[in-house]
Amino acid sequence: MVVALVVVLVGCDSDSTPLETSSPTTSPTSSTTAPPVRGVALGNEFLIHVGESVAITGADVIVTYEEFLADSRCPIGVQCIQAGNATIGVSIAAAGGAAGTLQLNTTEGPVSGSYSNYTVALVNLFRGPSPAATLRVTSV
Repeated sequence: MVVALVVVLVGCDSDSTPLETSSPTTSPTSSTTAPPVRGVALGNEFLIHVGESVAITGADVIVTYEEFLADSRCPIGVQCIQAGNATIGVSIAAAGGAAGTLQLNTTEGPVSGSYSNYTVALVNLFRGPSPAATLRVTSV
């Protein structure tokens, strides 16, 4: 009786992330298209994650949470002299126009900004390395 044993080794890079291996005869089947953008009515609050875009229905604009820039807020459970501040970068693009970028803050500096007849307000910013934000878009 002959028994065959096949051993598959998976390597890791320096960050301990498994390396992907593929056979040279296989081709990728995943699509590189962006996920569909969800719609939210003008004036409603919405949760958005870094890299996500939301279409504002009734306004013909798209808001994108571009990046999480800084966070000096006091950690939860710690008593601090100052509350601190966190900053995110968002873009807003009106149909047929160029996108504008805004930096929104939790406490210090503007918590809202205007572009192309619309105001984007940072309502809440959760904690973590890539925190979700609650935004609201209104007309000027």
